[in-house]
Amino acid sequence: MKNIHLNGNATQTSAQTLADLLSEINMNDESFAIAINQQFIPKENYANKIIDHGDTIEVLSPMQGG
Repeated sequence: MKNIHLNGNATQTSAQTLADLLSEINMNDESFAIAINQQFIPKENYANKIIDHGDTIEVLSPMQGG
């Protein structure tokens, strides 16, 4: 298990990649942007982006309004 911070919360995961993590937290079909350690990760890289112990991951949903 890896200890990470997901959206500000300490979390443990067995996910190896970002795609695995999204599947683990049931976020496969939603529209969002992801940053790991304050670096934007393009959607096409989710399957090969390795999750490391201590990573800070932010999943950001689009907001509407003005």
